[in-house]
Formats: sequence, C-alpha cells, structure tokens
Amino acid sequence: MGGSLNGSLEDGLMVAFKAKDKGQYWVATERRGWALELGAPGVDASDPAAQFLVVMRGKDRLGFRSLVADGKLLQVRERTSKGHPQATRKLELMFVNFSLDTLENWLITGTSLADCVISSKKFPEVSLALSLEVLAVPPEEEDVLLDDMAGSVQKPEASPDAEEESLV
Repeated sequence: MGGSLNGSLEDGLMVAFKAKDKGQYWVATERRGWALELGAPGVDASDPAAQFLVVMRGKDRLGFRSLVADGKLLQVRERTSKGHPQATRKLELMFVNFSLDTLENWLITGTSLADCVISSKKFPEVSLALSLEVLAVPPEEEDVLLDDMAGSVQKPEASPDAEEESLV
C-alpha cells in the first residue's frame, strides 16, 4: 500500500479529511466533548469544522488540530462500560488535549495524500482511509517578512532647500 507519507506534510498546513468510501468530509462536532465524525452530505472543505491544522514535532510526531474544537488535537480515546460483568472497550476519535503526545500521534501511509490511511500510533487498529486534501500552506515567518520590508524601505533624504527654509 506504500510507505509513510508523514514527510509529505509540514507544520502549519491546513488540511481536510475526505472519506474514501463515502466521499463525505470528516468534521469536528461537539458531542460529549469534541468528536471526529462524518459530516452530513453537502459539507465541504470550506466548512471550518472540516479543516485541521497539521502539527509536526520532529520527524516522527504528527498531529491534527481542530480550531473549532478550541485548538485541541485529534486522539483516540478509550472508553469502557463500567458496571458490566464484561466491560466493553470502545475507541473513539476525540479532540481532547492541546499538547502533542502519544495519544495524539498519527501515521500516514499510502501511495499519495489523495489515497492514504491515517492510523493512530498508540492504537494502530484505529485507522481512516481517506483523501487528505491540502487547503492552505503556512504563511512565511512574520519576522522574515518584516526584516525584508525594513531592509527595502529607505528613509527619504531631506533636501537642502528644506534645511534653508527652516533656518529662515
């Protein structure tokens, strides 16, 4: 199915997840906290709930932040049914934490971003087959832009006539 595509992404990219089997976009929805669910038909990548910010920490840490979920990162959350003789384990896709740690770490595999699978590194059995659409690239560093602008702006030189007028 291809190798790791984590190197195809960079910190600050805005992406959308389009389900391969249904063609719908995955969206952040508020349900017992913030969850990742398939959006209703007609939801497209322009919906802020379908947009996720790529967070990279080194070569091996990749996460997806939802701005509508207050900037929290996507993770697999394990829930168990308490009080049952045989507790059932349920894994859910939720936006819970702000920091990129083990639970929020993902791996992308496939032949291209248009045909890939994202899998939880902590729970590899949890994966989504999708088309990962890049919506926006990160802006350039503001400091670099400001330095470039400052270097190209020249102060106007005072004319000799202006000095003579001020002396009179």
